[in-house]
Amino acid sequence: MRSSKAVVVTGKDTLELRSFPVPELTDDGGILRLEACGMCGTDLTFFYGRLKNTRYPFILGHEPVGIVDSLTHAAAKRWGVRAGDRVAVQYFTCGVCGACRSGQQGNCETATNSLGFTPVTTPPALWGGYAEYMYIPPNARVFPMSKDLLPQTAALFNALAGAISWTVERPGLQRGQTLAIMGPGQRGLASIVAAKDAGASFVAVVGRGRNPYKLQLAKELGADLVIDSDTTNPADAIKKVLGRGVDIAVDLTPAAEPLLQAFAVIRGGGIVVEAGGKSGMEVPGFTPDLIRSKNATIMGTKGPTISGLEKSIALLESHKHPELERLVTHTFPLERAREALLTLAGDYPDRKAMNVVMLPGQQAAP
Repeated sequence: MRSSKAVVVTGKDTLELRSFPVPELTDDGGILRLEACGMCGTDLTFFYGRLKNTRYPFILGHEPVGIVDSLTHAAAKRWGVRAGDRVAVQYFTCGVCGACRSGQQGNCETATNSLGFTPVTTPPALWGGYAEYMYIPPNARVFPMSKDLLPQTAALFNALAGAISWTVERPGLQRGQTLAIMGPGQRGLASIVAAKDAGASFVAVVGRGRNPYKLQLAKELGADLVIDSDTTNPADAIKKVLGRGVDIAVDLTPAAEPLLQAFAVIRGGGIVVEAGGKSGMEVPGFTPDLIRSKNATIMGTKGPTISGLEKSIALLESHKHPELERLVTHTFPLERAREALLTLAGDYPDRKAMNVVMLPGQQAAP
């Protein structure tokens, strides 16, 4: 029987490289040979054990791209793919609840297993993308992708889908509208491209000066205004340029203060989208009056939509925005998973990390 190496989180801040059997398909589903797996802040949240009731041990990785190694006839018909095709995999869902039927698979009401966070004690163990092979259950959503993209570029599909879903789809961004993005992380920077592609007339990015390379990259990706919130009041800076606040503000940060800043930078009747997971923290100073005084609409959002994923892949395949490739700053093999996570977390400031990608086929340094 074939085996697959995989990076297993065995407890808080603890990783092991283990080997698991690659299952034989006897019922339904497929096997993916991993080419790449994007990494994001959610991986860090689970790696550091910041959420209660985390079920250890599990294989990280919920942004996988790879080649279909094998699949059943039923799966091939369901997904419209065959062995040898490149695909991205997202969501293990029921497919029949209200959320699934509306394309909001991230809000599935009955799913029991999750991509990248299901314990390895649940057969067949290979549920995450930090591995050589991954099991694709029948209830997964599978998206065909072109093979002419580099694996690390293809792995941007999730970050870009989040940007499209949260910045464009959720607030209903219209051509000519103005936008502020709180947080120049990988999804915040991807949101610049997504918003401009959707017709936004003005995009401001708000971030902290401790990471100047992120603010510089925001300028290079097309932001009309980049604000260092450590030295400049974002609302004052935007009003100085526009004469008023923006139509939409999207908070993509794990911190509390940017949510307050989002309310400060919108115009009267504006929209605030809260997309940044805050690991249960409270927001000091947040009161309902912030909503009332601006006559604001506040929207929560979780995970990219199916349509956002489809648009993201189409946009990557179009090669319309080659600047997106600049978001990929580091790649790592499985054997250097801890270093990869610490790079993403910013523990190596000199590395200027943005999008960090796991490449299971990449050789480890001697």
